[in-house]
Amino acid sequence: RGSWGHILSEGAPRHRGRTPRSRRLLKRIGIGVAVLLMVISTVAVIAYKRLEGKIGTQQFLAGPRPTEEVKGPINVLVMGSDTREGANGKGIGGDTPGLSDTTILLHLSANRQFAYGVSLPRDAMVQRPACPRKNGNGVDPGGITQFNAAYAIGGPACTVKTVEALTGIRINHFVVVDFVGFKSMVNAINGVTVCVPQEVNDTVGHIRLPAGTYKVNGQQALDYVRVRHDLGAPTGDIGRMKRQQTFISAMIKKVVSAGTLANPVRLIKFLDAATNSLTTDPGFANLKQLASLGSSLKN
Repeated sequence: RGSWGHILSEGAPRHRGRTPRSRRLLKRIGIGVAVLLMVISTVAVIAYKRLEGKIGTQQFLAGPRPTEEVKGPINVLVMGSDTREGANGKGIGGDTPGLSDTTILLHLSANRQFAYGVSLPRDAMVQRPACPRKNGNGVDPGGITQFNAAYAIGGPACTVKTVEALTGIRINHFVVVDFVGFKSMVNAINGVTVCVPQEVNDTVGHIRLPAGTYKVNGQQALDYVRVRHDLGAPTGDIGRMKRQQTFISAMIKKVVSAGTLANPVRLIKFLDAATNSLTTDPGFANLKQLASLGSSLKN
């Protein structure tokens, strides 16, 4: 009996409480996790505010506008500005008053299952309405002129007013991206693959691109969507609009396939590039609203 008692007493499980040392370790781990979560939350808030603060804003022009026939769909006017001001003109030749060389009317269906983009030719002769001059020097009376002159005279708000007058469609939001923003977004996703059917040697726009299918960086991408001489001469702006639409489609596919939206580091880099050169209406200069819209379009 003594030997069995000895074995049982030696082999019996011992229910002891945690030692002071283990309790101190758990406490330190808990404090460390709490501090880490606090740091992450703080960095997220700072990044959010910094990104949102970069977006420039401009109001719609006052006055009569088309009525919204149906609630739910969203019409966004997307403009590409060719401004050479400051850093935006670095390395890009030519002189310009700041034109909307790319304008796409984007329609998002009410159920967010479909998106339609219609490019508007920059050289189309249109009846432009009167707009306040963006330099603050009174009101321009408007009249028959090239479409992209609206941006040069009155900025994005005048372009919106011109499109609404032409189409009778109410524009809910507008977005302007400049040269630097475009190049930075392409670089942020490590380039986009394009197909150039023949060598480009545009002596007017100083654009040179080799023939073939290859990945282009930010500057090459900008050259590809800008070229309208040499390769683009036979079709002019219509051909350039097709290249722009093709490139945007490829860029969207690259963003989705690269997992950019699910990669925090890559997403911040992409958003930083985008917001640094964006101008929108006040209703769109809100990352929470943009994220919500993006989420609704994920499929």
